[in-house]
This record gives sequence, structure tokens and C-alpha cells, in this order.
Amino acid sequence: MNDLDRLPLGSDRAMALVHLLHHVAAAANAASSLQDVLACVLPGLCTVTGWDLAHVFLVDVANPTRVASVGAWHVRADCESRIAPFIDHAGQITRVDALGFSRRVVETGEVAWCTGADEPGDGERIRLARACGLSAAAAFPIEVGPEVAAVLECFALEPRPRDDDVADVIAQAGTQLGRVIERERSAAALREVARALQREVAQRREAEEVVRSQVDTMSAVAEALASEPRLDAFLAYLLRAIAQQLQAEGAGIWVTQHDGRHVQPAFSYEGGRVLSAVESLHPAMRGPIDLEDESPIVQAVFRCRRPLVHDVATDPLIRPDDRDYLVAQGVTTVLNLPLFMHDRLVGFLTARRTSTLPFTEEHVRVGQALAAHAALAIELTRLAEDTRATAVVQERSRLARDMHDTLAQAFTGLLAQVEAARRNLDDRADVAERLGRAADMAREGLAEARRAVWALQPHMAPEDLSRRIHAAAARVRDESGLDVVIEERGVPAQLPPDVGQAVLRVIQEALTNVQRHAAARQVVVDVRYGDADVRVCVSDDGAGFDTGAAYQGYGMTSMRERVERLGGAFAVESSPQGTAIDAWLPLPPGGAQA
Repeated sequence: MNDLDRLPLGSDRAMALVHLLHHVAAAANAASSLQDVLACVLPGLCTVTGWDLAHVFLVDVANPTRVASVGAWHVRADCESRIAPFIDHAGQITRVDALGFSRRVVETGEVAWCTGADEPGDGERIRLARACGLSAAAAFPIEVGPEVAAVLECFALEPRPRDDDVADVIAQAGTQLGRVIERERSAAALREVARALQREVAQRREAEEVVRSQVDTMSAVAEALASEPRLDAFLAYLLRAIAQQLQAEGAGIWVTQHDGRHVQPAFSYEGGRVLSAVESLHPAMRGPIDLEDESPIVQAVFRCRRPLVHDVATDPLIRPDDRDYLVAQGVTTVLNLPLFMHDRLVGFLTARRTSTLPFTEEHVRVGQALAAHAALAIELTRLAEDTRATAVVQERSRLARDMHDTLAQAFTGLLAQVEAARRNLDDRADVAERLGRAADMAREGLAEARRAVWALQPHMAPEDLSRRIHAAAARVRDESGLDVVIEERGVPAQLPPDVGQAVLRVIQEALTNVQRHAAARQVVVDVRYGDADVRVCVSDDGAGFDTGAAYQGYGMTSMRERVERLGGAFAVESSPQGTAIDAWLPLPPGGAQA
């Protein structure tokens, strides 16, 4: 059974066609792709139906005006080289209107049959087919539902009249091939759904990580606000946190001065470091900015009372010298965040990005939340300064009253006794008595002076420090069930207030870290009082942490800075068996006061 013309017109021919349909159906059910089906089906289809060449074009489901060769061909063995140019040309066709007579099949869904080379037709593909010796051709739609999903093309070297039986069989074969295409599309759709679900899961996980990072940052900033007494240290810490959360390469913070008219540059985040205004190269960090005469951006922020995003290349509010600096740094976008407290501008923050991606609404919301902490810190510092000033005035008034009531009266009485004795120098007994009274008054005045001076010495009493240490241990013990052991060695003495506060804060922060992070069962606090120094060691049997990590948390940094600010030394050792924090603090000359 080599070609259709050799088949009898009776039952053998009918059986061959039925056989062909069974073969196509079996291949369509078993194959995993359209190419596999065609590689199995096209040779038998050509043999049974008498075509010399067969091939399939697949219509683009997303764009029905475009097609692509499936790449599977069946070519009669003795004419492969002759037809090669035609096959090569088919691989380059991408548009329906370049298909030649097969174009009608895509557009109408009906079978097209060209019986011989003498039939009318034009176009590059038709001319090439004739040049390769192809004479007859037929094109059959392969449908998926109501649409033409592909075109099955058959060619013959000799003219062939239309054969409705063959056309019907190939049409039925096309139905089977259509089911394969439908399966492939369904599988592709399922794969796309799976990929979409994976992307959604990844996006949700990423969003959860972002939210977790934001919550951790907010918590750390709130903790820093509560524990860091120095405004400059807090603002530097906050500026780094804002730059990291907003994925900004640069940032800056300015604080409104007491006159309400000028904003003073505080810190700039550049190149991954927090710089003081003096160290920064940013033109706006050179000195105070006059809100009434300078900086259109600050004026705009003050008027709008909301965050503003500026395009560095086009925004007319950016001053030329600022623009030159920003462009040189590769900055494309600037976000300005005003810091308001009770409708009063207390400062503003900026964040700078070199990325082409703009600041999103989420970035602005996070920036506003962190900026609110900065505004609160500035306001609390000002309130503290006002409170300290009021306390100084009150203390001066108290001292004045005490001096009036004690020292001034003592000196007045002393002068009276000395004057009386001078007027009566001849009466030695009277003079001696008056000088004795004067000496008593001088001693009382000296005692009062010493008491006043001692009252001005803000030493922390040893029993007060010990009580606070035990109270911190009891709190951790009650909250977490940790076994907290306190060991105090040496003779406690009155410590300078900054040293006593440092000892207490290191112990409190270390206990808090153990409680939160160490998963420990026991922690030992060892305090050693010496004549010239105080040493604190807090050790636990917890899980430890990586001491070489770039970021060890605000609490660890705060402890280190507090100790080193007083000329002390701070060390941390950690392993999977536990962590030990060692702080050494020198006492001022003269040592502690007993």
C-alpha cells in the first residue's frame, strides 16, 4: 500500500482509510505532544492518501494573524533534495497572509484543494512550490472548538483531482489532532496557573518578610527612642533605619532651631555610613536653612504639610547646586518627609534613590511612621531641655533660700559677735565669750555649706544601685522563669552618677537580650567593685549568636557606646553553649566614695 492510486476502489480502500483513522486516534491518545503525533501520523497519512509531502502550521492562540511551522514534515524519500527550498521557506513564515492558498483555510475554516500547477494563483510561496515541482495541494483545518488552531498541508508532485473520501478522512484526522492541540493548550494553561500560583506565593512571602522587617524596625526604633537619652545618637540610628527600609541610597535629617525660622542639618546617610553635617558633601548640609528666604522644597513641604516626591531631573523646586550634586551622585528621586508635632514643624527628613523605580505609597507610609518617631524624639528632647532649665532655676532658688536661711544668717551673727568683741577689747572675758560664739557660728555655717555641696554631688548610693540590680533580676525572673543569679563582690561605694547608670543599664539591657533571644535557662550577673574600677559580667547558657555579623542589634550597640563613652572597655564572647558580656568601667581619680 504505497499510494492511494494503487488501492482498489472497493473494500480494501475503505479498510485502509478506517485503518488510518484508528492509527491517528491511537497516536493522538498516546503521544505527549503534537510533534510526536505528527511524526507518527504523517507518514501513514501520506502513504494511505497518496500525498508526497505533508506538514502543519500552528496558529498563534494569542494572535491569530501569526503562524509558525510545527517543524514535523513527511517527504517522499526520492524528492527530499528537490523540495528542500520549499521546506526551508516554510520555516521562515510567521504571518497568515504569507501562507498562500492555505490562508483561506485559516480565514474560513474550510478545506482548500488545488488540483494542478495550472490553477491560478500568485505569491512567493506558490511560485516557489511550482519551482520545486509541486503540482497539487490541499489544506485542511485543524479545529479546537470554533477556531482554526492549525492547518494541515498536503502536496503532490502530480495533479490530483479533489477526492471527497480522502478529504473527509483527513478532516476526521484533523479532529483528532485538534484534541491533541487542545490538550497541549490545557496543559500549558495549567502550567501557567501553577507558575502564577508560585509567583503569588513568592510575592506573599516577600510581602510577609517586608512586613516582618518593618515591624522589627519599628520595634527597634521604639526601643531606641525609649532607651537612648542622646538625641543625636537616636537620630543617626533612625536615619540608617529609614534608608534601609525605603531602599534608599542616601538620606538626611534637619532639625528646626528654637527660633522656628531656621532648620539645622544634623546627619546625612551617604555610601552606607551616617555622617555628621560637617562630614557630608551635600550642599544642603553646609549650614542652617532659612525657611523664609531659602530652600523652595522645604517651604513647599511646610505649606503642603505632607510628604512630597521630587524628580531630580525636572522638579523646579530643586536648587541648581543641589541638583548638580544629586545628578553627580546618580540620584533620580527624592522623598521629603516633614516632621510635625502639634502643628509645629520640628524638622524634616529626606530619602534619595538612584534606582529608576519610584518611591511607592508603601515607602511613603513607612517613612511617615519612622519620621513620627524622629519628631517625637526631637520634641521630647526639647521638653527635657526645658524641664532641665526649669529645674536649674528652681534649684538656684532653693539654694538662694537655703543660703539666706542658713549661711547668710550665720555670717550675720558671726559679724555681730566679732564687732561686739572689737568694741569691748578691754573686757577679755567678754571678748573670749563672743569669739567662742563666733567660732560656733562659723562651724555651723561650714557644716551647712558642706551639706549644701554634698547635696549637689549626684552620687548613686551603693544600696540604691544594688536594689535596682536585684529589681531588674526579679523582673526578668518573674516574666520569663529564668534562673537569674546576682553575685556582688568587693565593697560597694558611692559611684559617680554616669558610672552607676552605665552599670545598671548594661545589666538591664543584657538581661533583656537573654530573655528575648538566648533561649537560656540560667544567667549569672557578676558585679565586682574595686577601688579604681567596676567590672560587670553577664553570662548565660543560651544558644549564642554570630558576633561577627554586621548588625548585632541596637541594644548591643547602645551598651558598647555607653561603656566606651566613659573610657571603659566592652567585650562579647558567644558560642552555641552561651554568651558572656564583659564591661569594665574606670572610676574618676580618687576612686569611689565610701
